[in-house]
Amino acid sequence: MKEDSKKRWRKEVDWVLSLTNYISEFVPVQHTARDGSNMEIMVTKQRKDLLMNIPALKKLDKMLTV
Repeated sequence: MKEDSKKRWRKEVDWVLSLTNYISEFVPVQHTARDGSNMEIMVTKQRKDLLMNIPALKKLDKMLTV
């Protein structure tokens, strides 16, 4: 792959993968209030499948473009 093509490829891949930072889900979490009462609240968390697969995709991409 030409160096010019590699730079363009990396830029496009980074652009596509940057969107995955904003894909999240709501998960329940126990929260203790100031008065000591416990309540369940929903917080956002990045999806588990993305946490596992995105680093593997980045590694594979790096191996293929070297």
